[in-house]
Amino acid sequence: MMGGRAVVGMLLAASAACAATPSHQGWQRPPGASTRGTTSATATVVSTPASSASEPAASAARGAPLRRGVAVLLPLSGRYRDLGLEVKQAIGAAAQAAAVGPVFTFFDTAGTPEGAAVAVRAARAEGFAFLLGPIGQRETAAAIEAVAGQAVIAHLSPLAPASPGAHVFRFAAGPQDESAWAFAVAADQQFPTMAVFYPDDDTGRLAAAALLEVARADVALEVEVVAAVPFAPAAATLSDDVRVLLGMVPATNSELRRHLSRHRKQGYKTFTPRPGFSLLYVPASYELGALVASYLPHYNVELRTPYTADTFALQRKYRGNIPEVVQLVGSGNWAGEAFISRAGQAAEGALILAACPGEFLAGSESERIQRLLQDALRRRPSELAMQAYDAATAAASVVVAMSRQATAGPAEATAAWPGATLAALSQAVHAVVLADGACGNLSLSPHGTIVREPTLLTVRDGVIEVASW
Repeated sequence: MMGGRAVVGMLLAASAACAATPSHQGWQRPPGASTRGTTSATATVVSTPASSASEPAASAARGAPLRRGVAVLLPLSGRYRDLGLEVKQAIGAAAQAAAVGPVFTFFDTAGTPEGAAVAVRAARAEGFAFLLGPIGQRETAAAIEAVAGQAVIAHLSPLAPASPGAHVFRFAAGPQDESAWAFAVAADQQFPTMAVFYPDDDTGRLAAAALLEVARADVALEVEVVAAVPFAPAAATLSDDVRVLLGMVPATNSELRRHLSRHRKQGYKTFTPRPGFSLLYVPASYELGALVASYLPHYNVELRTPYTADTFALQRKYRGNIPEVVQLVGSGNWAGEAFISRAGQAAEGALILAACPGEFLAGSESERIQRLLQDALRRRPSELAMQAYDAATAAASVVVAMSRQATAGPAEATAAWPGATLAALSQAVHAVVLADGACGNLSLSPHGTIVREPTLLTVRDGVIEVASW
C-alpha cells in the first residue's frame, strides 16, 4: 500500500476537481456562548446585489408568471422510500411551524436518476420554478441536468455541487464542510500537525481532498496535514491500514525493523510508534470510527483524554519511551451510545463534530425541534431530516419574500408571482438566513453551499457532552 505522505500528493491533485469548499468556519460554542435561543426558528431574506446570471430562457424571464410555492423532489417509492418519507414528514412539520399555508408540493423521484428527471419535468409542467431536493447524489445530478438552468434547485445531497450562476444551491452540509470544521478545531486548539484516516469511498475521498484544499488555502493558520491515508471500509480487519497510518511498515521504518528482530512474537504490540501528527481526523461512520479508535491503543498510541497522564507516568507506561499524544476527532454520527459501547475506553476524550446537536443543548431551539420531529417520527430523527426541516423553513421564507415583492395583488399572488423573474428568485434563495433552526443557524456561501457552525462534543467518563474548549 502507498504511504500516507504519498497519498497526500495524489489527493491534492484530485482536490482541484472538487466543488468549491467554504472558507474556514468555526464551531458552535457551549450553550453559554451560543447564539441559539429558545424562540421559534425564523428565516429571513436579506438584500444582496442583483445576480449577474443571465436568464437561461426567454420563457422563464418574460413568459407565464412563476408559480408560487416549492416543488419537493423526494424518493417516495422504491429502495429509498423510508428515507424519503422521513424527510417528507420533516418538511411538513417545518411548513406547519412556519404557518405559510400550502407551500410544498411533493413529487416522487423513486430514488433513481430517471425518476428524478421525470419528477422535474412534472414539476416544471405545473409551473414550479423553485425545487427543493433531491437527496441522492445521482438523483440530484439528473435533476440539475433536466432543469437546464430554467428553475432554481435547492438540493439536499451532501455530495452534489452547487452553482449559483446556474441557480443550483446545496442546503445540506457535506463531508467537505466537516473537513473544514476539523481543520478549524486543529487551528483553534493549536494542534500543529494533523492526519486524516478516511474510508476509501466517495464520501471519504471527498472529505480528505477537501481537508487538503482548506489546509492549502489557510496556510496562515499554521496547521500542517502530514498524512492522508485511506482504508478499506468493507475489510475484515483494518490492522494493515492502521500500521500504514502510524508508519509501522518495516520496509520504510528501520527502528521498527530492529525492534521486530529483537521481539519477533510481540514486536508490533510492544513497539511505540511515532506517527508525526498530534490530531487524527476520521470522517467515517460510528462503526468504523469505533474500530479505528480501538486499534490505536492496541498499537501503543496514547489518545488524548481529560485525564491524560503526565510525562513521567507515560514514560513508565511505555517502558521508557514517551509517546506522541494524539487527539481523535470524528464525524457527527459518532454522537451516540453505540459509538461508546463499541469503542469502549478508546472513546474517552474523542471530539465529535456535530452539525445537529439538539439533544446535547438542553433548552435550545435545536433541542425543541429535534423533540418535535422525534414525536412526529416516533424515533430519533436522522441528521438529514433535521437539515431538511431547516431547508424547508428557509424555503418557506423565500416564498413569503417573493410573494411580498410580486407586482400583483394578494389574491393573484396566492397562485403565482407575477412580475418575478428567475434571477430574482435565485437571488432570494441565495440571500436566505435562518436563525435557530434544528441545526442552528444557516446561510449560504458565495459558492451557494451551506454555512453552518457545528457544536464540538466530547466523550467524558463514558458520556457525550459539549466540549468545554
